[in-house]
Amino acid sequence: MGIAMPELLSSIDQIDSRWLASVFAHAGIDVPAISSFRVAPLGAGNTGTTVKVSLEYEVSGAAAPASVVCKFHPDDQAKIDAIKSAGVFLTETNVQKLLAEHCEAAIPECYFVAVADDGGQFNMVSEDLSEKCELGDQINGCSIVEARAAILELARLHRQFWNEPRLNDLEWIRPRMPFPENALELLDDRLCQLLTEEQHDVVKQAAPRIYDWLALEPDNQTLIHVDCRVDNLLFDQNNSTSPQAYLIDFALVSVGDAVADVAYFLTSSLSPEDRLACEADLLDMHTREIARKDPAYTIEKAMASYRENIVSSLYLTMVAAMGVPDAPHKRLLLRRLFERNCAALQHWMDL
Repeated sequence: MGIAMPELLSSIDQIDSRWLASVFAHAGIDVPAISSFRVAPLGAGNTGTTVKVSLEYEVSGAAAPASVVCKFHPDDQAKIDAIKSAGVFLTETNVQKLLAEHCEAAIPECYFVAVADDGGQFNMVSEDLSEKCELGDQINGCSIVEARAAILELARLHRQFWNEPRLNDLEWIRPRMPFPENALELLDDRLCQLLTEEQHDVVKQAAPRIYDWLALEPDNQTLIHVDCRVDNLLFDQNNSTSPQAYLIDFALVSVGDAVADVAYFLTSSLSPEDRLACEADLLDMHTREIARKDPAYTIEKAMASYRENIVSSLYLTMVAAMGVPDAPHKRLLLRRLFERNCAALQHWMDL
C-alpha cells in the first residue's frame, strides 16, 4: 500500500506535527517524531502566504530537515478568486511535479505540492535555503556575478527542455497575460507619477511594439520561467566571486523563446551600466550552454532574438503596474523596473 497523500489544508493555521510528518513520509524522508515547531512569516509575495516552519524532533541531533518553507494560497477571498481565474497555482503545481522528475537547474527541493481542482486552494512545502541563501533585492538590483549565476541556471533549465516534443502535450501551460489595447490609457496616471518625461515618452513609443512581439513565433521553444527577475532568485553567497543561484516561484511558467527570460532578467535586475558591461558576455554564455544540446544554435541567432525580446520587459512591467497595489514599496519597485526597461529600450530600439 502506498503512502497516503497529505491533506490539502485551508490555512497556514492548520499546520500541525501530524501533517508535517505526513509531508515527510510522502516525500520519502525518514524523520523522528516532531516534538514542536515554530511558524514565522517569510517574504511578502503577491500571490500567496509564505512561512518558515522550524522543527524540533524527539531525537536530538537527528539528520532531518531543521526547517521547511510552506507556501499557501492567500487568506483574502478576493485574492483567491483572482488567482483562480489566472491559474497560477495550477501552473506552479504542475511545474513542480514536472521538475521533480529531473531538473538540471538549481531549485529548492519540493517535498509536497497540491492544488484544489478549481485552482484556489494551494499547499507547497519545500526545502528551506534561507540559512545559507539570500533572496534577491529587486529595488537594489543584483551584481554582475549574481547575474552570471542566474543566467547559468536559466540556461540549464532552457537546455533541458530545448525543443522537447513533450512541451506540446503540457495542457496546463497558460497563455501570456493579456495586454489591453488601451494599456497606455489605463496606466497614464500611474506612469506620470512613476516616470520622468523622457521615460514616459520612451514607454509611449515602445508600448505599441508589444503587440508585434506578442505575435512572434520563435524558431525554437523551451520551458521558460517568464518572471525571472532578481527577487525570484535565491543566492548562496558562501563564494562571493561565484555565487550559486536558485530559481524559485514558477507560477507564470510557459513555453516560448528562451531569450525572453534572458532579456527580462538583464533589463529588469541590473543597473543600466552593469547591463551594458555584461549582457553580451552573458548572452554568449547562455548560447554556448544551449549549443551543447543544439549545435546549430549560434550567437547570431541569439542576438537577433535578444533584440526582438527587449520589449518583453516593458510588457511584464506594465502588466505588473496594472495589478499591484499603489503602496510606497511597490511604487519604488515599479519605478526601478521602468527605469531599467527604458534604458534598455533606448539602447536597443533607438528610441
